[in-house]
Amino acid sequence: MRNTSIRAKKSIDLEFIVWQRLAGLAQRRGKTLSETIVQLIEDAENKEKYANKMSSLKQDLQALLGKE
Repeated sequence: MRNTSIRAKKSIDLEFIVWQRLAGLAQRRGKTLSETIVQLIEDAENKEKYANKMSSLKQDLQALLGKE
């Protein structure tokens, strides 16, 4: 899936409370901070795709019901 052979490290500026919450989540999941952040991004992307699909289905259903 992911190409882990290229690991360019960058520093990011996080408020301490944000870092603390991420670290806690990573620890509970048994993952690194980077893995946890990637998973959170993927979860958000999947949620967005799902919401868009549901909206599209709702519009299609309303169009079908409106034509009857």
